[in-house]
Amino acid sequence: MNTSLERAQEDRTAQHQVYQGILADQEQTELLLTQALSVLKGMYASPVDESLVQMRKVSAHKQEPPPGLGEYSKNDGATGIVMMIEQIIADTKELQAVTKHDEQVAEKAHTKFKTETEESITSKQNEITDLTSQKSKSEQDLIEVTDELTGANTDLDDLHSVKLGLNGECDYILKNFEVRQEAQAQEIDALREAKAILSGMK
Repeated sequence: MNTSLERAQEDRTAQHQVYQGILADQEQTELLLTQALSVLKGMYASPVDESLVQMRKVSAHKQEPPPGLGEYSKNDGATGIVMMIEQIIADTKELQAVTKHDEQVAEKAHTKFKTETEESITSKQNEITDLTSQKSKSEQDLIEVTDELTGANTDLDDLHSVKLGLNGECDYILKNFEVRQEAQAQEIDALREAKAILSGMK
């Protein structure tokens, strides 16, 4: 997301530079055409110009114009040129308005994308922090459980040793029970005989 944000900023910067270039060109074009239009309107609407035309007409009566040239008068195409320049100026203003509108739309879209991406990045960072905390706790729990398991295994080993010892003792007792019982019976009989002997002596 950080990479996407950087790329979006680069694209937005490039778009803005193109916007500035187009707008500057159109504003310069409008300025130059407006100045040209002002000069043309001044020339063709000037009373002085009318007097010059009249003087040229008078001179034309005295001197014929060169072959191939018509009578001295205003250029009939002037009105068409003025209208064409005015139309170009209007087109230039419209293009400026469209360019500014597109720039505003692009800036709003970029701002929205930037805000949403930054919020998403913050959310992901918080998730990472929470997961890291949970991981640390789980690792601590694992250490404690491992220690408990080691202790339990040690206790089991001890109990197993005790069991083996008890089994050995029990096996010995069971194996020698009859022998010991017979030996005890013989001891009892010997004691009885000794007692009888002692009683007879009395």
